[in-house]
Amino acid sequence: MPNTSSFSSHIPKPLPFDPKSLHGLSERLVTAHWENNYGGAVRRLNAIEKRLAELDWTTAPVFTVNGLKREELIAMNSMLLHEVYFESLGASEPGTTFKTQVNKDFGGLDRWAA
Repeated sequence: MPNTSSFSSHIPKPLPFDPKSLHGLSERLVTAHWENNYGGAVRRLNAIEKRLAELDWTTAPVFTVNGLKREELIAMNSMLLHEVYFESLGASEPGTTFKTQVNKDFGGLDRWAA
């Protein structure tokens, strides 16, 4: 019996800044990183989640499920960390996602920095 959970595709977020506006990093470098590294993580996560959605969980070997779930976690982490990186890149203040998580985990930026 195939898995009945739905599959929803992740879509790369656009760069939140003009890559030409960064000092010290070339437009080509930033754009290539966004397209290849971040975009690759998003594509990989989508491919893994599609395979999980199509998996017959009643007959799939445990090592197959474990491997796919492990790879899903790695790809998700890569996607999310790239989003935080690009949100913060070139900003004078940390991005919203980063600040929210630091507030939750450490009680504020000052406590995190200390």
